Amino acid sequence: MSFKIDNRFFILVLKGEKDREITLFGELRPAVTQIREYLTKNVEPQNIELNDVEVDAEANLKIRAVPWDMIAAELVKLSNS
Repeated sequence: MSFKIDNRFFILVLKGEKDREITLFGELRPAVTQIREYLTKNVEPQNIELNDVEVDAEANLKIRAVPWDMIAAELVKLSNS
């Protein structure tokens, strides 16, 4: 499987007791929408991880965890739209 991306994408990791589920997103909003679905299914926040991946001109990756305060702000925006 292959994906074409711009210079930024998001990796959402759902950690289970025995395995994990990894999903790639091209934008933040769909990733946050998926997080909202996990939370409504009573998934504990410590089992959810969202990473922001930037790719520079030389194809170097810069990976950062998206902080929960940013996720919370996006969740509020979703509920207001």
